[in-house]
Amino acid sequence: MSTGTHESFEVSPNVRKRPIGVSILAIWDALFAGIVPLLLATLLFFDEETRQILIMNPTPYAVRVLLTTGVLVGAVLAWRGERRGRNLLVASVIAHHFLAILNNVGMALIDVPVRMSSTRMWLNAVRSAISIAIHVWYFLGKPTREFYSEQEQ
Repeated sequence: MSTGTHESFEVSPNVRKRPIGVSILAIWDALFAGIVPLLLATLLFFDEETRQILIMNPTPYAVRVLLTTGVLVGAVLAWRGERRGRNLLVASVIAHHFLAILNNVGMALIDVPVRMSSTRMWLNAVRSAISIAIHVWYFLGKPTREFYSEQEQ
């Protein structure tokens, strides 16, 4: 029964505060490797020509939806301090950016007219490689590993 007074909650001394980088990377990934690609993939269905191509070969679309779902679920769980969320987020982000690297390098190497220059494609590939390196370095680094191992106890 509530008495109308505020109860105070004590924070256990063995629970560590979430590192700021976990919050930043989880939110960044949820937005730019999760929500935005999922919205763009959804918008592809509004173009009749693209929809016909996707109907003939739905595999790339299915992979994109699975990866973005993995990123979103992983970001939420990692933000909450769950080790499996960290692992899912890192794996999904690596797969997402690795496929982006393959796509950009492939487009830069073929001699087909594209809207973007090959230099832009190479820069996108480098940006994705840097993103992979940041995620591996940060999420698998000792301080972040310690945070997640303390959360499991």
